[in-house]
Amino acid sequence: MKLNFISKRFAALALAATLAVSGFAVSAAPGTATPNTNSSVASSDASTEPADSSSSSSSSSSSSSSSSSSSSSSSSSSSSSTSAAVIPVATATNADNATVDATSAGDVTEVKTYADGTAVVKGVEDAESVKVAGTTTVNGVTYKVTTLGTGAFADAPDVESATIHKNVTKFSAKCFSGAESLKVVKINTTKKVTVSPKAFKGLKGQTITIKYKKGMSAKNAKALETQFKAAAKKAGVTIKFVKVK
Repeated sequence: MKLNFISKRFAALALAATLAVSGFAVSAAPGTATPNTNSSVASSDASTEPADSSSSSSSSSSSSSSSSSSSSSSSSSSSSSTSAAVIPVATATNADNATVDATSAGDVTEVKTYADGTAVVKGVEDAESVKVAGTTTVNGVTYKVTTLGTGAFADAPDVESATIHKNVTKFSAKCFSGAESLKVVKINTTKKVTVSPKAFKGLKGQTITIKYKKGMSAKNAKALETQFKAAAKKAGVTIKFVKVK
């Protein structure tokens, strides 16, 4: 009988402990329970939750701050990288490698521009006297005119005199073709020139005087005369040379 009572008492205590953990208060009498709104377990949970939330928030904030700092650093690095990248001026225009209207190259009407900042003359005005300037501006970008290109005088049958800027040192095949009235070509460079053997193609029977600077070295002057003579001979043109100031 005593053993049976102890067993029941032990069972009651176990039940009470279980209910207490679940948030119920146990009455003195075994088997009776009421909701516990002031249990130490619930209070303990309530007191630790804000701390956990705060800790989590702080951690999140710290992580966010770190992420923001990282993002800012990345953005700054990206910005710095972009600022450091130097793009050649000549590549800022979509006119590169295309023939376009010239806006400031003397009497030049068309040029072909290149990414290295140079331009080739592809057309000139059909006037009695024309000047080929040393630079041209296309879409706000300035290019150095270095070459008299093929067909430059194709639509200029009335040109009698052509003055070429000192920047121009190359004369392409058929560059003077079409200039049926051409009599004088004044070259202002003192550097060595390159002249295509076909520069005067189609001008057979014409007499053309090449004027070049007295300041040109004997070596460069000889190269100039030799090349223009070869081009004139090939085209059936009579060529003359005059040194000028």
